[in-house]
Amino acid sequence: MGKAATQGPNTSVVNEVYGTFAIGLGMGPCFAVGKIWAAEQLIYNLMTDAKAHIDADGVLHGFGKIVGVDFSFEMYPGTPTQPICHRMEIDLGEANTPRFPGLCYIVFKDFPLMSFGNTLQATMFKIEVLKLPSSHTPTGE
Repeated sequence: MGKAATQGPNTSVVNEVYGTFAIGLGMGPCFAVGKIWAAEQLIYNLMTDAKAHIDADGVLHGFGKIVGVDFSFEMYPGTPTQPICHRMEIDLGEANTPRFPGLCYIVFKDFPLMSFGNTLQATMFKIEVLKLPSSHTPTGE
């Protein structure tokens, strides 16, 4: 979870801590994430993310920055047939990884924690979720 880097031959060690975690956002289906704030910092804006894309399974892949450090996330839309999270599958194994059908959730990967005291314990997240009107929601039929 953490990475250590030295600052020259006779200086101190600086620990850079990263976290990988998921947050449930509510019942789906959802379309995308518009903005994300962490501890009142705007850390993601869909309108400025040139690399954001939605894959064939409806999973949004987003890319943000915290004080110049990149991070990425995947937002699972909460459809009945959504895929399993591959990052969870690596840790839990395929047979033990839930799909959470119907639950829209976001998985942050290698999230830099230095700006938050190297912990998420008291960090408040605000996530703007975009949903399509029911007339535009795919039914799978």
